[in-house]
Amino acid sequence: MVITLDEFQNAASGCSIDTSVRWLKDLGAETGINFFDRSIAFWHNNEIKTVELTQIKSLVSEGILTPDTLIFNNLVAQKSEFQSKWQQKAGESWMKRYFQQIPA
Repeated sequence: MVITLDEFQNAASGCSIDTSVRWLKDLGAETGINFFDRSIAFWHNNEIKTVELTQIKSLVSEGILTPDTLIFNNLVAQKSEFQSKWQQKAGESWMKRYFQQIPA
């Protein structure tokens, strides 16, 4: 789910953010979906997979997550970033630190 706001029309206020969060929590309770989990989503064998952040290191070690793996970067903050960088290679995202080799 993507929620956007045109800040040229209205500014995000604490009340509007609280209302959105409450709505998402209510929707999650109705549907059994946790919209606030800390998982990442990525493409693997032509399927979208999700894993908890704590599993990233082991998936990198196993070769399941590579610098070329397409991930869904949920840290994008603007519409232009969403359009150009929501799906991006893991090695070009915030995950790049997991692929840096440690000197011997």
